[in-house]
Amino acid sequence: MRAPPHPCNESPVPIVFSTDDAYVMPTSVAIRSLALNYSGKQLLFFILSKAPLSDAGKDALVAATQGAGCSCRFVFHCVDDRMLAGVQSHLKHISVATYYRLLIPGILAAYPKCLYLDGDICVPGDVAELLEIPLKADEYVAGVVAFEGATTRQRHQRLDTLGIKDLNTYVNAGVLLMNLDAIRADKVPARWLDLARHDFPLQDQDVINVACFGHIRLLPPKFNAMPPLYSRSEKALARVYGLADVKEGKNNPVIVHFANQFKPWKYSGLDGLPPWELYYSQMYRLGDLERRPVAFQRFKTRWLMRISNLAHRASLFPKKLGHLRGQKKRQP
Repeated sequence: MRAPPHPCNESPVPIVFSTDDAYVMPTSVAIRSLALNYSGKQLLFFILSKAPLSDAGKDALVAATQGAGCSCRFVFHCVDDRMLAGVQSHLKHISVATYYRLLIPGILAAYPKCLYLDGDICVPGDVAELLEIPLKADEYVAGVVAFEGATTRQRHQRLDTLGIKDLNTYVNAGVLLMNLDAIRADKVPARWLDLARHDFPLQDQDVINVACFGHIRLLPPKFNAMPPLYSRSEKALARVYGLADVKEGKNNPVIVHFANQFKPWKYSGLDGLPPWELYYSQMYRLGDLERRPVAFQRFKTRWLMRISNLAHRASLFPKKLGHLRGQKKRQP
């Protein structure tokens, strides 16, 4: 017997951001770029935050969609983070709010699918193609492989830490198409919350990849064009993504993701910056960015990103592994 149609099947696929008043500016730029380039008729944004956003913050996010060729609706949701009791962020520049994406299946209980996006992105392309990708019943999430460029030894150490068989489907969690129906049916959120209490190096991203291993669909890098796509050699990238997808991701990205500490509102000269500045200038004063470091000419940016990648890899592969999957935290 065929199941009755889902009550929200006729609604647009929700697009979820997590933010606060301090991060409204980059989130609003992300939303503006997305809305102006969207070819569909409706957009539904869910904005998650710990405390209620100020009226000014809400107004900035809504104003970001002015001039879009579609109708846009916003739902502002304050997260009850009691479900994250015992979960801590050990990365100084990232708060516990990064784990809010683990609560999305419960928050969006009426929806079969959603797109989660980090706020440090620019969307120069049309996300309609991404939203329309069908997910199979055994595919919990779809994302773009996180390029690590690790040595064989480092990969083995990483696998030991995560407790998975390989990193071939290990995806970046900043752009995730989520099959909420399948995730809820298989009780994946309970697994996420259990793993979140372990001290994984990349926190919620590791949690999602460990719990969803074997149930991840890979997307081409154009849907999450991260810094390595611009700073690493095409030969190295092609081994992970395929040469055709690498070229398409560089030349026609749908989503550009500033997935390291070099954010466009802090530094100049970054790859993918011109479109970000374009959408920023439509909402804010470009003059406010004049104090960004001037040392970021393109060649310096590439080298600094390489240094950043090396430091990132070093943090992932410590000489003494902190834990293995399932092992309890060491008591102080």
